Amino acid sequence: PQHTGRLALKQILAAAAGPEALARFEREARLLARVQHGNVVRIHTLGRDDPGPYLVSDFVEGPPLRGWGGGGPGNPRRAAEVVRA
Repeated sequence: PQHTGRLALKQILAAAAGPEALARFEREARLLARVQHGNVVRIHTLGRDDPGPYLVSDFVEGPPLRGWGGGGPGNPRRAAEVVRA
């Protein structure tokens, strides 16, 4: 990924997600914030505000990951190729 120096904001809406989804978002964000690797987006800030928890990360240029499915969502072979790369 090409890091641009810009930041991205990701927020999950508490009203639209159940307690399990909110807990998973926060747990995954905390774990990801501990990872420091050139192929992993860096998390700068984790917080909670109305309308829900958020994170601020490096912005990465390129197409959305949902477009990398290579034949549809949940393509495990394509996911393995992306992770291996």
